[in-house]
Amino acid sequence: MAEKKLYKEYFQIDPKYFPQVTEALIKEGKVNWKNYFANDSFIAVLKQACDMVNGLSPLSMFTWGPYGSGKSHLLLTLISMLKAKDEEITDYFTDQNLSNDLLNKFIAMKNSGKIITIHRIGSSDITTETDLVLAVQQSVMAALDENGIDNQGSASMKDSFLEYISKPINRTYFDSLIKEDDYAWEFPEMSVDDVERIITGDNAKQSEEMLRKVMTVMKNIGQYGILKDTNAMSDWIKDIIEKNNIKAIIFAWDEFSEFLQNHPMGLTGFQTLLEISNSHPFYFIIVTHEAEKVFADSKAAKKFLDRFQKPVEISLPENTAFKLLHQAMKITSDPVPAEEWNTKILPAVNGRLSEVRKRILSFERASSSKKSTFTDDDLQGVAPIHPYAALILRQIASMFNSNQRSMFDFVINESSDSQGFKWFINNYSPFDRMNILTVDMLWDFFCGKQVSGLSDDVRGIFLSYDGLKS
Repeated sequence: MAEKKLYKEYFQIDPKYFPQVTEALIKEGKVNWKNYFANDSFIAVLKQACDMVNGLSPLSMFTWGPYGSGKSHLLLTLISMLKAKDEEITDYFTDQNLSNDLLNKFIAMKNSGKIITIHRIGSSDITTETDLVLAVQQSVMAALDENGIDNQGSASMKDSFLEYISKPINRTYFDSLIKEDDYAWEFPEMSVDDVERIITGDNAKQSEEMLRKVMTVMKNIGQYGILKDTNAMSDWIKDIIEKNNIKAIIFAWDEFSEFLQNHPMGLTGFQTLLEISNSHPFYFIIVTHEAEKVFADSKAAKKFLDRFQKPVEISLPENTAFKLLHQAMKITSDPVPAEEWNTKILPAVNGRLSEVRKRILSFERASSSKKSTFTDDDLQGVAPIHPYAALILRQIASMFNSNQRSMFDFVINESSDSQGFKWFINNYSPFDRMNILTVDMLWDFFCGKQVSGLSDDVRGIFLSYDGLKS
């Protein structure tokens, strides 16, 4: 008798299924913006971007949502579309069944003039106004270089410092200064030559970190002439826009929560930069994990958020969650088991679940005031995950603390201790008596592994369920 095949012989979890969009994945080109599933939040962002650049609502944009909701992928898609060919954008709108009116509006906006885009990730190292000015200036200048714009206004901080140490007396003074006890720990066994080499090197992150240390020293010794504040930065940006006839500079800043948390009241410097949009087309698109919760009080929140268009909450709709789960299942390239899966096994599994799907869709239509957010095809696409389990898995994704990505962790985790979806397909067969991943497996995975990350209310539900089992 032939040995029965496990699920893993029919499909595997796609190794390119990334639970989160990171800076490294973006730089390596492993995340494709065309794979982003457009939803209502994305449509709202596209409309705001058009209004912003067209001057109909000359305010920056603020987006927020929990971890795992697709914020980073959304931002990458928007920035990529601003640089993409018209044909690529048209194909994407067609694939996503988006409005032709919005397509025409977006393409017209994109082609209305020279648009400079900046995509920066992370703000945990921006703790002072000096850090903010340095980060913004370095990012703007890198974008100008990328777009072949030579007229970059007054000299950057890097250029100013390099000019400063080009004079022998200054070079000797700075070299001796960083060897003193007050600075030796920031410049361990380094000379001015080492500092210069790092600043002018190819590693942008190392260069910026070294410049931050250098600017602290220069400020302490009274060399304010090369240290711009946000007011000077604002004038510099306006000058660049005017001299280069730039339609818009869009500064997309992902993972900006840390900056807001570190400055719950003192946002004066950043607000100076936000106010540039009142007279010149320089806009931020800020992405955070929270909205008003990061501020000290409601007044501080209102004062800050009033400088943006209406904040857009990024969520993970059920239909998108199902599509992401389906996308993770990479069917084998072996034609024999692939045909068996598509023509026999998958239809048989879904046949057993047809009544369950009907009940879910019927309840969804009856309880929702708008058109159902998912279809029968969406529910069939996640088999062998039971439809109820798929629905609850998506809900669980929003219940965990911000340092966890529960839905994605469940999909890719193959530990025998955790027993997630990958473990399931590696150990179970479509021919087993238990051949469907059911809700109780979610309870086992999350309660046993990550219950500490849940709120008290949700933890109580898990513990109650655990008590019923015993």
